[in-house]
Amino acid sequence: VGFPGETDDEFEKTYIFLKSIKPSFLHIFPYSERENTPAINFPDKVAHSVATERVTRLEELSNEQHQEFCSRAIGTQENVLFESSVKGGMMFGYTGTYLRVKVPYDRSKINTICRVELKEMDNSHDLLGEIID
Repeated sequence: VGFPGETDDEFEKTYIFLKSIKPSFLHIFPYSERENTPAINFPDKVAHSVATERVTRLEELSNEQHQEFCSRAIGTQENVLFESSVKGGMMFGYTGTYLRVKVPYDRSKINTICRVELKEMDNSHDLLGEIID
């Protein structure tokens, strides 16, 4: 976002396109100048304040779309690979579509794939699950 020469119209087209395809998550990187790179001499630099506003808009869009993506999984069953991390008595893992799932910690389930029913979503878009197999 904010690469030299990026016009308001180009950004809007990108925004509308991303909104229409509904990706599950966006990785957003604002352009930053680096010495000894060709882009440092490109004309039509985008003002920092404009780039920051564009990043904010894309982050908001990403948050909305990620929430929608995660909420569609509520009530479904997924295979989840659990990691060794524990936080607040919960362990975390990921589905094949990269949904982050949390269940009560059970050491025997670490580094295993478990069938999990996805029950509800918290404010960070983690899905609370129940291991069913």
